[in-house]
Amino acid sequence: MTAEAANMDMPDMTVYASSYASRVNVIGVEDRSINSGMVFPQVMEKIYDDGKNEYYLDCPKSNLIIVRYSNGTEKNVSQALNDGDISVRTLRNVYGISIISSRKATVRKVIDKSSQYYVPQVMEKIYDDGKNEYYFRTQKSAYVIVRYSDGTEKNVVQALNDGDLTIKELQNEYGISVVTSKKPTIRSVKDNSTKPGVFTPQAYEKIYEDDKNEYYFTTMKSNLVIVRYSDGTEKNIIQALNDGDLTIKDLQNVYGISVVTQVRTNRISSVTDKSLELGISVPQVKEFIYSDGVNNYYLSTQRSTLVIVKYVDGTQKSVTQALYDGDLTIGDLQFTYNIPVTTERVNADNKYYDPSTLYKAPDGTYWTSKAEYEEWTASQKGYQYQYHK
Repeated sequence: MTAEAANMDMPDMTVYASSYASRVNVIGVEDRSINSGMVFPQVMEKIYDDGKNEYYLDCPKSNLIIVRYSNGTEKNVSQALNDGDISVRTLRNVYGISIISSRKATVRKVIDKSSQYYVPQVMEKIYDDGKNEYYFRTQKSAYVIVRYSDGTEKNVVQALNDGDLTIKELQNEYGISVVTSKKPTIRSVKDNSTKPGVFTPQAYEKIYEDDKNEYYFTTMKSNLVIVRYSDGTEKNIIQALNDGDLTIKDLQNVYGISVVTQVRTNRISSVTDKSLELGISVPQVKEFIYSDGVNNYYLSTQRSTLVIVKYVDGTQKSVTQALYDGDLTIGDLQFTYNIPVTTERVNADNKYYDPSTLYKAPDGTYWTSKAEYEEWTASQKGYQYQYHK
């Protein structure tokens, strides 16, 4: 047996960051969806991307596939993969987790169509890497098209932010001119409300919120708290916070600006399906409730106004409104609040993708593209292949 073959049967011993000196190992993987009685939408869930391939479960259940560690902690499979704690190969070969592989689409070409259109002669920011900002000399990003090996397209801003190509590649390989500007840094944050003679109303003013908290000044002074940058520009504090130029922690600990923190009032206390109550009849037609751009989500009947999301502050919303406001996710709806949802995946042509059509290879991988599957199998002599439905 070769060393490679021997290693295929050994669990990964990679560790995640730990404050302990002792080594923390993966000791088990449990698929809690088995025998759970739960019904899952028949649509694949992406759990990992290694740069060359994308990896999927055959239904959205990653939060039920649990990786256990020697120190007693747990993670779901997607988090463990992305943290480098375990490999796809180990999940398949050691723990028997079925994972579908799809070769990641690569950039084939970048086409600048802007010469065919009138574009405003104003600089347009297309990317920010934290140190520099990158611009086109004209507002043409909508006409700079990135084409991929699978026939799909994106505009250049989306492709850059998705990490599909770099500014260097855009310029050197595809000949698209980009202007680079060093990103200004914060020089100071000054609270002008403390100046003599300045009056600010004594009322709480919300300046920022994150997933857990809302942040307030105790007076209406945000227009007087000014962030100054190394390039001489200025912003008020709300704009700077929302642009990600600094954090609430920086504002308090580095610049000494006092902030009041309150737990967000839109925390959910319950989700109730009132259509289940006696005497209520709803049309037996599926109802669209949400789309994330990749999948469309439906209730099995037209009852969204009867699926009520209640919050800790006593307010409530319909499920559709709560989803679009970002208060909960489709996963929360199904797995936390037990509201079943059906899913249809949308492909690049806005057509529904049939997740039942897959191509299975002998090593346990599945391919969503017949052409890529045949290319792969042609390179693997001596094996038998099967079409899997």
